[in-house]
Amino acid sequence: MAKKESKDWLLLMHQLPPQPDSFRVKVWRSLQRIGAISVKNSVYVLPNNELARASLTALVQEIQAGGGEAFLCDAVFLEGVNTASLIKQFNEERDIVYKKVIEDTEPLLFLFKGATSPSADKLMKIDHSLGRLRRQLNEAIAVDHFGAKAKGRAESRLGELERKVEATREGKKTKTLPHLSVKDYQQRVWITRRNLFVDRLASAWLIKRFIDKNATFKFIDPDRYTKKGKEVSFDMFEAEFGHFGDCCTFETLIHVFRLKDLALIPLAEIIHDIDLDDQKYNHEETAGIRRIIKGLAGSEKEDEKRLARASTLFDDLHSTFS
Repeated sequence: MAKKESKDWLLLMHQLPPQPDSFRVKVWRSLQRIGAISVKNSVYVLPNNELARASLTALVQEIQAGGGEAFLCDAVFLEGVNTASLIKQFNEERDIVYKKVIEDTEPLLFLFKGATSPSADKLMKIDHSLGRLRRQLNEAIAVDHFGAKAKGRAESRLGELERKVEATREGKKTKTLPHLSVKDYQQRVWITRRNLFVDRLASAWLIKRFIDKNATFKFIDPDRYTKKGKEVSFDMFEAEFGHFGDCCTFETLIHVFRLKDLALIPLAEIIHDIDLDDQKYNHEETAGIRRIIKGLAGSEKEDEKRLARASTLFDDLHSTFS
C-alpha cells in the first residue's frame, strides 16, 4: 500500500567545486543512495521525515567540508511543481531498481526448474548473486518513500530464489516434476475439458508451438468420454499434465519438458495469476490480458475458434517478451 502523500518536503540546494571530479561523483552517489530526486540542476528533494533530514544534514556538512556550498530547507510547493508528478517520479526511480532485481533473478530461478538441482559450483555463483540482489533490494526499499508498484513482485521473486537456494544447500530436495522428452510426445491427440479458458488455451498453444507441432486436440466432456490409446490428457481430472503444487498446467508443461525459452517465464506468471487468481506475480499486463481472454471466451463459443484467436494473442505476447 502506498504511503500517505505529503506536501511537506526537504530541499537540498548545493554548488560543488569544479574539482576534483571524484568529489562530485561521491556527492551524486550519496544522493542516489538516500533516494533524493532532482527537481532542477543542483536542487534535490526528499519527503520531510526524520531519516531524510538526518541524511541530508550529513550531506550538507560533507559538501561544505569539501569546499562546496549547500543549504537545506523545509518546503511546501505552491506553484511550478505538481505533488502527484513528484511522487510518481519517486516511484518510477524505485521501480527501475525493483525491475532490475526481478530481471536478474529470473535466469537464476530458471536453473531450479529442471528435475535436478544446480551443481555445487553453480550454487556458489547463485549464492553470490543472491547476496548482491538482496543488498540492492534492501537499499531500494529503505528509500521507497511512497510504495512503488514493483516492490512486491521483487520481494516475491527474490524470496522464492532464497528459499530454493536454502533448500538445496541443506540437502532438502524440492519436490520436482519428472523430466520428459518432447520426442516421446509427437503427433499425439491431446484431450482436455471443453469450454476452454486461460490455462487450457495457453497450454494448448504451448503444446502446439513448443512440444508437439503436429498435435491434434479434442475438447471433451470428461463425464462422457473414455480416453483412447495414446491420447494425452491435460488440465482435467486425473490428467497426465495438470496443476502441480502451486503451478498451473501451463507451468507444469514448461517444467516437465524443460522448455528453455526465457520469454515463457513472464507469460507463465501471467497465466498463473489469471488462472489461480492469487496475485503471486502482479505483472502490470495481467489485468488487461485477463479482460481480453474473458471477452474472447464470451464472444467465441466454439473451442476450436476460441483457441485459434487465443493463439494469436499468445504469439504476440511471446514476441513482446522475447
